[in-house]
Amino acid sequence: MPEGYEEDDEEAFTQLGTGKDIAAIYALFAKYWNMDDIMVVELEKVQDEEKGINEDGCPEANSRIDPDKEKVLVFVKQRKNHTCDHAFTVMSYYIWDGLRKEWADALYLAFRDNVGANPRAEPSERGCCTKSKITDCNCQGNKYTGGAFYAFGCFLGKCGLCRFFKYPNLENDPPPKFRLNLTGDPNDLNTASYLQGMTEALVDTKLTPLLKKYSPKAHANMTHLSKLCPKCRIGILEEKPFSGVGVCCAYCAHSHYDDKNCKNGATCIVSLNKEGSTDEQLHILTSYRRKGDTCKGGIGVSIPHGAIAVEVARHLEHSTSALKNASRIDPARISLVFYQHRGLNLPEHGHIDYNCQ
Repeated sequence: MPEGYEEDDEEAFTQLGTGKDIAAIYALFAKYWNMDDIMVVELEKVQDEEKGINEDGCPEANSRIDPDKEKVLVFVKQRKNHTCDHAFTVMSYYIWDGLRKEWADALYLAFRDNVGANPRAEPSERGCCTKSKITDCNCQGNKYTGGAFYAFGCFLGKCGLCRFFKYPNLENDPPPKFRLNLTGDPNDLNTASYLQGMTEALVDTKLTPLLKKYSPKAHANMTHLSKLCPKCRIGILEEKPFSGVGVCCAYCAHSHYDDKNCKNGATCIVSLNKEGSTDEQLHILTSYRRKGDTCKGGIGVSIPHGAIAVEVARHLEHSTSALKNASRIDPARISLVFYQHRGLNLPEHGHIDYNCQ
């Protein structure tokens, strides 16, 4: 959990929307969908011993929600000791028909072939890869062909600055944000340019407008300084909410908070599933269950191909279940996780500020 944060301090959750009751949350989303297209589910937090973590310390969903007739699923919780107009806060929402199938198919193939199945693409290390930093598990499968995480774009590096803050010749030779490895091979650079183009098109034409429309407060919080640091953002629009993207190829994320994310922002997740696969991965909110349920926590969501999830990942403990056949080469699921890390608001990736120290 982020330092100094308490789960009951729900001021951090208001950026996705609030209401005085469940009816008000329905009304909030009814601006964009018919009432029959909306499903609002109230969640409650469980005790630590009831979290969605199995006896081996790995992700476990003890209940689940599957897409039904609705078009958007909304998770809310009641703020402790609140009876005001903001007593209920939106934790996350899931838009089932986020992308056209053709677009989602193209993205899946692009990232499968050029990242997961590409032996020249080097995975990134992440703390949530296993159940702990000390003890490994088998959730990712084979070390060389199993689930893997790849980080592209800008993210928090040393000295509290962008990872590119010491990159030479920033003005004439921009850093390869989508580099597959450190070799500088021309073919790899062409692939990186292709992936960057695909990603920027997704961000500019879909994710940024979606966030601005449905969560204007989060969008405003993430873009009010983007003019100062356009090189630390993805896309070509003037308003740029995202600094980086994580590509999860059949990757099982163990329970964690994205505590490097910026304050009062949001994370967007695009789910890309292999056509015809019966291997399923659930997105799990580790510490929550439906209000009134008696089961353990860990409510899992089955996210279909092309769906888009928006959540406050900085303050929601979350994970993804392990696939039966975790293969980065032929992944049953790829998820694209768009975020903005804290502190990436300086010109030239923070290079000028570093030189002045």
